[in-house]
Amino acid sequence: MKRIISLLLSVVMLFGASANAQTSDKYISYVVSNGLIDHMPDPDSLITRQDAAMMLGRAIGVLDGSIETAVNPYVDVEKSNPAYTEILALNAINVMVGNEGYFNPHNTI
Repeated sequence: MKRIISLLLSVVMLFGASANAQTSDKYISYVVSNGLIDHMPDPDSLITRQDAAMMLGRAIGVLDGSIETAVNPYVDVEKSNPAYTEILALNAINVMVGNEGYFNPHNTI
């Protein structure tokens, strides 16, 4: 539970409208160094659904290996997507789902 709260606070601070560059860099570094996301996001951009899925899935620890056999319900999420396993895991537990066969991974939240 502490990891979820920490993640949510980090994301809010990371992408908050009032955050300055130095502060946002600190939180971006925290999220990347703790393995919640694989890349350094641009602090001036909005977070995408695939980035949110990656951070949320890793923060709450939904990856247990069973996703390898899960059926992908989304036509717009390929196995090469960096958040593929997190997207499927969050879909499987109804935490983050798509609509009519689409996850829209590049849409912002």
